[in-house]
Amino acid sequence: MKKAFITGITGQDGSLLAELLLSKGYHVHGLIRECSFVKQNPNENLHGLLDRLNQSFFLHSGDINNKDILQNILLKVLPDEIYLLAGQSNVYKSFEEPELTFRDNSLSIIVFLEILRTIKKDIRVFFASSSEVFGGSTIKPQDENTPMNALNPYGLSKIFSMNLIKIYRENFGLHIVNGILYNHESPRRTADFVTKKVCQSVAQIKARKKHALKMGKLDIYRDWGDARDFVKGMWLSLQKDYSDDYIFATGKLHSLENLLQTAFACADLNWRDYYQYDKSFDKPMEKILLCGNPQKAINNLGWRIENSFEKLIKDMVSYEMSIEKLKNF
Repeated sequence: MKKAFITGITGQDGSLLAELLLSKGYHVHGLIRECSFVKQNPNENLHGLLDRLNQSFFLHSGDINNKDILQNILLKVLPDEIYLLAGQSNVYKSFEEPELTFRDNSLSIIVFLEILRTIKKDIRVFFASSSEVFGGSTIKPQDENTPMNALNPYGLSKIFSMNLIKIYRENFGLHIVNGILYNHESPRRTADFVTKKVCQSVAQIKARKKHALKMGKLDIYRDWGDARDFVKGMWLSLQKDYSDDYIFATGKLHSLENLLQTAFACADLNWRDYYQYDKSFDKPMEKILLCGNPQKAINNLGWRIENSFEKLIKDMVSYEMSIEKLKNF
């Protein structure tokens, strides 16, 4: 029976990946910070897994930057696969806290690489990178050979980790995949992401708890995919006998106007009746067009986009509306 170890297991990707791996018969081990596990109520994402706790699902307390604790856990578990999903994932926060961003996104990877170099076991590892590594690339769509040029500390921290992984992969023979993930969403997204903000607002407006949605300009485009598809790509990338770099994206751009139109339509509402422009939400870097070419992952891994943008947004709105209904009881 295969064993997997996931950092960031309480987040969107980590929890969805855990469910996928459990459905495939894995024993899944996740790293949590004990305080956050209690305070943030991980039942939001892990509620369906807690009945398997200490049977096929295991949680370990630790910090991604604590080498001694991590090494003890990994030597005890000896996983077949490791998924490095934890880190600071907010682009704007990376400007406010660059030290935290590099500590959690880069220095923590050095810790893992050094541990892996000393463990006498063939462990396959997936590292979650980001489309932000391409910054303001003029090449569209971007593929695995597109030059990297980050425009923020977050993207730069991911470039550092990707390059370091390549060095360890080539010099020490470690089996590590760099997965370059474009925007991917699900009902488990946190409130600081625009898709969550929009879908949550639609549900609140439908429930007459909110009267308007304030946002910046709507001519902003993103390559939005479904996180449920993306975690399948993560797993597929580690089933090959060789490690490589892959882009996971839809290859299609949707504007914020598309997002509003689709989300409000799910609640039988016209977005134009509720959208209010607020210039304070406009940010210069939002104009950047990042669209990925997933052909390599499709050809080499057999990866497929199974959920459309429309289905994704419908699922997110439906989830938020169900939450609003529960609040009334």
